[in-house]
Amino acid sequence: MNETLNNKIFKLIAAIVLIITLVLLGVVWNNISKSYHENIVNTLQVSENIINNELIDRQLELVQNAKLLVNDYSFQRVIANYNNDQYAKADVASALANYKQKLTAAFVSLNALDGSTIASSGLLANTISNKKYASKIEQVRINGQASELLTFDQKLVWMLWLPVNYNGEKSTSYLAAGFELNDQYMDHLSALVGAQVSMAVESEAFFIRSSLENTPKNLAYLEASLLDNQMNPLLYLNPLFNTNTLFSQKFTLPAEGSVKSSVYVSVNASKHKSDFLSLQITVAIISLVALILAILAARLLARQITQPIERLALYAEEIANGKYGEDVKLESSTREIDQLFGAFTSMQAGVQMRESEIVFQAQRDMLTQLYNRNYIKEVIDNHLNKGIAFQAIGINIVQFRNLNDIFGYEYGDMCLMQLSNRITAKGGKAARVSGGEILWLPEDSLTLPEIAGIKAELENNIIIENNRIPMKVALGIIDGPLDTANAEDLFRRMSIIIDEAQETLPMIVSFNNALEDKYLRNLKIVNKLKQALIGNSKHLSLHYQPKLNLQDNQVDHAEALIRWNDPELGFVPPDEFINIAEQAGIINSVTEWVLNQVISDLQVFAKHDIEICVAVNISAQDLLNENFVMSARDLLRSNNVPDNAIELELTESVIVKDADKAIAHMKLLRNQGFVLSIDDFGTGYSSLSYLTQLPCDIIKIDKCFVMPFATQTGEQAICRAILNLADSFSKLVTAEGVEDEETLATLRKWGCQYAQGYYISRPIPVDDFVLWVKDWHHKTFSPMT
Repeated sequence: MNETLNNKIFKLIAAIVLIITLVLLGVVWNNISKSYHENIVNTLQVSENIINNELIDRQLELVQNAKLLVNDYSFQRVIANYNNDQYAKADVASALANYKQKLTAAFVSLNALDGSTIASSGLLANTISNKKYASKIEQVRINGQASELLTFDQKLVWMLWLPVNYNGEKSTSYLAAGFELNDQYMDHLSALVGAQVSMAVESEAFFIRSSLENTPKNLAYLEASLLDNQMNPLLYLNPLFNTNTLFSQKFTLPAEGSVKSSVYVSVNASKHKSDFLSLQITVAIISLVALILAILAARLLARQITQPIERLALYAEEIANGKYGEDVKLESSTREIDQLFGAFTSMQAGVQMRESEIVFQAQRDMLTQLYNRNYIKEVIDNHLNKGIAFQAIGINIVQFRNLNDIFGYEYGDMCLMQLSNRITAKGGKAARVSGGEILWLPEDSLTLPEIAGIKAELENNIIIENNRIPMKVALGIIDGPLDTANAEDLFRRMSIIIDEAQETLPMIVSFNNALEDKYLRNLKIVNKLKQALIGNSKHLSLHYQPKLNLQDNQVDHAEALIRWNDPELGFVPPDEFINIAEQAGIINSVTEWVLNQVISDLQVFAKHDIEICVAVNISAQDLLNENFVMSARDLLRSNNVPDNAIELELTESVIVKDADKAIAHMKLLRNQGFVLSIDDFGTGYSSLSYLTQLPCDIIKIDKCFVMPFATQTGEQAICRAILNLADSFSKLVTAEGVEDEETLATLRKWGCQYAQGYYISRPIPVDDFVLWVKDWHHKTFSPMT
């Protein structure tokens, strides 16, 4: 369901404010958390630097103090006087205890070069196995000292080894001193940097010393608190998503041995988080208040905009329902709404005016101003539903397309308009239902003589710009409701009888069921012929009628004639279905089927050593088809059939329809090697005028001149004249319709080249034709009867 504009405006403004608020909260959130995060990072970095310096200074101090011990003259003298007696040992132990106190060491130990303890002072000294650290002796010898951070008895101790020399002689012993890094020292470091400090040593046993309080002192906890292991920086200080309050940074102490030691500097951010949360709550409250105020303002603004629009919508709905007379008052505080209201008021008058125009245009044909097909259909259906008797007269301009082609479409439109005026003057209702067809419903039914009189008036010449244009119309008559059940049925039947009227004088036809039966039969013929052609039906076949060569009495030509015997329709005469195929536009398919079948039969003839030229009849649609020439040529070449094995027969009517184009295509066919002949020569009104231009090889004298040849001297004169004319133009002549021996003998005497007719042979199937030709060529002329 669609939302109101009020809600959409309100939601839009509220969404914008909400987005801005959320962006603001996000920016504040991000900037503050980033600032806190950077503060923590800086604190940890500074702490790391301070601790590093402190540890380095502490180490230098311890080393310096230890060196003062081992370089002390009295200490070295005690060592030099050491002779393994108990007094010397006591002196060494006393010296060590004294220096242990001065160095603030956890213990000191004097060791021989083999790692054995000479003397020691301190509790931890007894736990240290000097032999274990004998490897440090070599390091002491090379570097002058050695150190390492170790763990002893749950204590963290920094060990220092120094050589003991006497008067610059080679060292005979070394001093080991241990300095404990206890909780007090961790607290010292923590106070120094203002952060928590932890040290982790990994030697024989892992050990941590830390200034952290009330926290688990283990490596996993410290590692989890590292900044690098934390969540996205945007959430570091987020109390809602991260409960961790400890943030640490780790660095590794330099080691001379294999013991690894690390320092963790940690900062507790609980105070930062508390401040951050308080600030975010404050910003959130301010944003929420601003959002509520913005939503209220958005609702008020939306109402000011939409209420006038809603009123205008109601006004438009009233106009749509045809209520144009009511005055509408509208209060608005915006100039745009006032302009829209003004447009609506001016629209009212325009809608009233255009409504009448729309109704007129919906019912009328714009050219003739007659009613259109849709309106007259409603009138007819209304009459039929109410049982009102009426008479419908279809008036069609004969050859309307030719009229447009000859005089131009402008003249054709003028003729149609004048014819419409003549019909309108007769009263009743008239509608233009197609290009040149008008359907007229007179007020009262008319008799045939009255209709004939009106037809004569409609056919008066139309004069346009001093041009006298002849008018010819065909009329169809349907009586309702006797001859029709609905308007669409009337239109269909009217088309049938008007087509019949154009071929039947005096071009006035009333509907009868026989005409519809004929139409339905034609429709069935078209459908079944299409199926037969597509399926290469065995019910289609070719018969061949020989053409006798009168010069040598041999048969080297024949005409292919199509035959169709349908299981349902029975035998359909070629004259019937060929004419219907031309009207239905499928004659090209028929010709293609015939050519393919002729090519197949020519292969049969070749197997029986019969060389023959087969004539195939083609229609105007074939000849005028742009692709026919190339497709016919390709068909013959793909089957290795010579072009002169096919003779194409054309009737004069084919040429007269479009002489220039027909002659041009005939020249193309002839150039491809086809034999061309003119069928039914002499029946057309322009035979002689075209004879000089036609690129044909053979002229066929129509059988209407040959069949009465024996008794009619006029037909004899016509035939002889055609023969003489053809001879003067170097054309061969075929006479069709030869029915007796006398006609055949006379034609041979007059120089006719070919004869065709029942006296020679009827059209016969291909197998019978092969037998007939073989029999003919092996005997003296003995015509088949």
